[in-house]
Amino acid sequence: MIMAGLGLAVSGVGLLFAFWRVHLDGGFRVEPRVHVAEVKAALGQVRLSWLLLFSALNVSTLVFRAFQTRALVRRKDGTAPRWYACWQATCLGMMAQNVLPARLSEAARVVALVRADDVRASTVTGALVFGRILDLVALLLVTCVPSMALGLAAANTRAMRTFALVGTLIAATLVVLLVVFYRRREAAVEWGHRQRPWLGHLVDGFAEGLSALGSRRRLAAAALSTLGIPIMLAATYGSALHAFGLATLPTGTALVLVAAIMFAIAIPSAPSSVGVFHAVTTWTLTALGSPLATAAAFALVTHAIGVVTFIGLGAIALAELGGREILRTRDEPRT
Repeated sequence: MIMAGLGLAVSGVGLLFAFWRVHLDGGFRVEPRVHVAEVKAALGQVRLSWLLLFSALNVSTLVFRAFQTRALVRRKDGTAPRWYACWQATCLGMMAQNVLPARLSEAARVVALVRADDVRASTVTGALVFGRILDLVALLLVTCVPSMALGLAAANTRAMRTFALVGTLIAATLVVLLVVFYRRREAAVEWGHRQRPWLGHLVDGFAEGLSALGSRRRLAAAALSTLGIPIMLAATYGSALHAFGLATLPTGTALVLVAAIMFAIAIPSAPSSVGVFHAVTTWTLTALGSPLATAAAFALVTHAIGVVTFIGLGAIALAELGGREILRTRDEPRT
């Protein structure tokens, strides 16, 4: 409840600063940063063909996410789960991200994959943790490294350099911790069993979720599919920039925008990162030279398309997995 309340507060602040100016001199008051008529005018200039491409590319990121999940997760018998089961779990997780607070989408993804295939919940959890660390590494490699190495105009900012430095330090620390834990997994499992049998099973399952570290082929497959996610996101938002007539912004704008958005949605907020997404998108685009009305329209439309698309795909997956019965895991609750 505390996290949900904090998330709502963060989203509220994001919405406020995205579309209004706040004045504290002479008392608290707000005024619109952009008027509805201006946003409507910007929407009237949208190129629908580019917007359709944005939608298709946005969905393609889920395909890469499903491949990543399949490379990392293993069934109880040690084989790879079905790709379609990973797709269903990915879609359901994205739907949950858009309707549930406090990052509960990750728990929904675990439950969905347990429901869809013969996997342990703890194993899926370990694999998803591994996947999130790979996501951070891939995001840095795709957005920060080429932008700064090539001296792209859009990335020549203190904010981008700070993000690259902090992100690299966090990613390196997490990778080291993950590798150390995996190498000492047997000792960790033994320790867990000494504390409580169920804890030993939990640690064992979590360690199994990291088993791709012991397979070059699986690790390569996971790395390649993970790299595909930010690459497709950059193409996705590049299409949106064309749709809103912002292709003339500085070179590298799509890469900077992806980095900013991915950082923003990691912050606890309301479902679908409402407010936070809008604030960081409008701020980034206007800082790079976009008219405010166009940036506001861009944020509203791209966010709305993503929400509708992911909820729709998630609803299909939820129906296929049994609707409300998905809440009843068929695996042992403590494994």
